[in-house]
Amino acid sequence: AIRGFVCVPIRARDRILGTLALGRQTDRRFADEELLLLACTADQIGLALDNARLYAESRQQLEDLRVAQQALVRAERLSAVGELAAGVAHEINNPLMIIQAQSYLLLESGVPEQIRGGLRTIDAATRRVAGIVRDLIVFAEPSPPQRSLCVLSDYVARVLALQDHHLRTDNIEVRTEIQHAPPVWADASQVHEVLFNLIRNARQAMASTKGCGVLTIRVAGTPGGVRVEVEDDGPGVSPENLPRLFTPFFTTRGPGEGRGLGLSVSYAMIGEHGGRLYCENRAEGGARFVVELPVGQPQRPAPRLE
Repeated sequence: AIRGFVCVPIRARDRILGTLALGRQTDRRFADEELLLLACTADQIGLALDNARLYAESRQQLEDLRVAQQALVRAERLSAVGELAAGVAHEINNPLMIIQAQSYLLLESGVPEQIRGGLRTIDAATRRVAGIVRDLIVFAEPSPPQRSLCVLSDYVARVLALQDHHLRTDNIEVRTEIQHAPPVWADASQVHEVLFNLIRNARQAMASTKGCGVLTIRVAGTPGGVRVEVEDDGPGVSPENLPRLFTPFFTTRGPGEGRGLGLSVSYAMIGEHGGRLYCENRAEGGARFVVELPVGQPQRPAPRLE
């Protein structure tokens, strides 16, 4: 049985981390030298624990710094790619306008009907490409936020046109359910970017796990706003990742497959518009991203005092 017992605190930087206890089975009192040795041992343990904590924190800070540096490098590369895409789009746009103009002139010149069918096909194709190029320029070129009345269903159609090749290549079936919804007072380029991020993420989630899938996009009016749903039948989001989904630099993809910024940037943009962006798993499988934006009103300038 324990008949003698002594306890001393383990300290580090004026904080008590725990206690160090010593017991023995005799009635003899602990000598001053024994108490001093116990106190010194407790101090050494406290110092070791504090050093271990500092080491762990330093390693975590270095890892966070490394991740941030890599993210900055990727962001710089993405910016360069965006500038390159804008430049290429401008270069394509100039000859495209010439093709459109020449096909229009030929159609108006009274050419034979068998040739007119081919010209109409050329005209329709160049108009579609011109629309894609125009949307690419709007998406790639940064511009200061400028809010205007935006019809969200129009931007859904534009993003789907940009993603059309990838969607067909990945065997993704697209279903749209567009209901009447009022225009929202929003920044057009930011709306475009948010929808682009959500549709691209859904496509990549399905393509990487199934090699096919169904992408469903719904647009509907709500009391005082508009709701957009981007829904996929992919693997969904694991419960442990769902709370961190909109955290900057968080990604579930492998190295080089994602920067972990698209969803966090989209979340911030929707928040700046007074709206909501959230994700939920579907009962039948897959994920559903929901954008809710208020209709809002343009701010009127304050009247001048004469």
